Amino acid sequence: MAGKVATVFQMITVVWILLKPQLGKEWLEMLTIGAALFTGASGLLYVWEGARQLGAHPNSLPTKKT
Repeated sequence: MAGKVATVFQMITVVWILLKPQLGKEWLEMLTIGAALFTGASGLLYVWEGARQLGAHPNSLPTKKT
């Protein structure tokens, strides 16, 4: 869900910059901060989930040497 929210913030930010509005510089700053925060949160969630899945894989368990 965080990735989807990040995408929305990123798209709105890009459109805002492309339209170059004369008013609302504070809105651009807030959109940029929101995009950055949600992008970072999404990235951390992906890394956490990947580490969890990798740790749960049978090949990641230690093997007994005979």
